[in-house]
Amino acid sequence: MVQQSQDPAHSRIICPHNGIQFPTLWHGLNTITQNDLNRFLEPGQQIPENGPRAQPGIFHYYSIAENPKAAESHIVGTTIWTPVTVLDPNATPYSFFIRHHQSAELAEAYFLGFFDNAIHPFDTETSEDELLGFRNTNAGTVTTAQGTFTLIPIPTPPAAPGPLITYAYQYPATLNDGTEIDLLEEWCITI
Repeated sequence: MVQQSQDPAHSRIICPHNGIQFPTLWHGLNTITQNDLNRFLEPGQQIPENGPRAQPGIFHYYSIAENPKAAESHIVGTTIWTPVTVLDPNATPYSFFIRHHQSAELAEAYFLGFFDNAIHPFDTETSEDELLGFRNTNAGTVTTAQGTFTLIPIPTPPAAPGPLITYAYQYPATLNDGTEIDLLEEWCITI
């Protein structure tokens, strides 16, 4: 279910199974000038030629942090954060998967498993710098009053009209008499 939040600037996704409100997906438009890079470097330090974000330009970050501006101290340049309801294919080739987890430990295991699998010698589509750059934005795992969530970039399916956002929540399955069983059901919505 998509519901308008108290802030009319963006919508929130609410799971109908238990009313959990998913965090907002934020897009950070980052502009880096040569002056920004010069201020970032210590005297005598050189910009690595092949380092991520080593050149002036425009870059895109994504976050589910409640206040992404507060988590950007390591980002060089100027970043403007805006809530996302639909992904711009000109800003990212990726789709995103936002998942609720029963604990911070399960979320971290899920997140690390994704990166262990994604940074693989047979993965020719995604560079290690891209994935590590995403990992280092602190955007991937967040705990809110609603629980712990992960944000994972995934390839956009070829048949999709553009990048997608999927929200997912797992919960214990129940029998017809209401007894919980040792299986999980999943609710998800893709927009």
